[in-house]
Amino acid sequence: MKKVWGSFVKGFAKFLDGFFGFIIAFIETLVNLTEGFRYILGSILSFGCVLIFLFPYIFFRYKWLTFTIIFITIFPVLGKGFVSYIKYMKYSLVEFLLGYANYYLNDSTTKYNSFSDYKRRYIFNRQQEEQRKREERQRREQEEWNRRINDWFRQTGFGFDDYTYYGGYGQSNGGYQGNYQGGYQGNYQSYQNPIDDFVKTYEKHCDTLGVGYNADKYEIKLNYRKLAKKYHPDINKAADATEKFQEVNNAYDFLSNQENIDRYNRIKNKL
Repeated sequence: MKKVWGSFVKGFAKFLDGFFGFIIAFIETLVNLTEGFRYILGSILSFGCVLIFLFPYIFFRYKWLTFTIIFITIFPVLGKGFVSYIKYMKYSLVEFLLGYANYYLNDSTTKYNSFSDYKRRYIFNRQQEEQRKREERQRREQEEWNRRINDWFRQTGFGFDDYTYYGGYGQSNGGYQGNYQGGYQGNYQSYQNPIDDFVKTYEKHCDTLGVGYNADKYEIKLNYRKLAKKYHPDINKAADATEKFQEVNNAYDFLSNQENIDRYNRIKNKL
């Protein structure tokens, strides 16, 4: 009897897995479609902005158009939040039921975890995945900055390959004697100094997180958590919340990399 019950629960878990998967795919498709319509509508309205005076009449005359515009504006935000919640419930509930089913199918020789355990595991797995993606983005970003700095020094005739000092800056002939801001002021004016771009990028991200340019990684992380919670699309329903949330995440990706902090401090100390 236990095995029959276990088989039933396992079958039900697989059904829920497929059902939730269908709901997720369906809502994600709707979100993509509404976002596409929103971009098209925005382009049309910006192109035909002279018709703006007709908007009040059109909205009152055609209620379905008003509803459509409101729907394609709000639904992508709500849909993404709903999908995130369904994925959370899908993993927690399905994994719990499968563990529960295996408990009966194996004659109670295996212990199954509680529903709360799977909820915590899902959150932990998401955090680990986000951290892995962040580290991968940081690695690619560092490779790009190193390439740009190395190319700049090589193109301007310095040829420094040592990154002990942000790409070899200041290690030959008593140091770089030109004007750092805006590029090298010699016979290589066509080359843009990437160090200047790096400083501007660093300070822009500091402004986004509301921290000083000399902030350490702990202060950066504290402010990031405050702003991420403030602008998270699941909490903040403002129209620009998603954009702000992405800006905050991009800033944290850049500033949470200790190499960027060290490089910025070396540059500022050298000037």
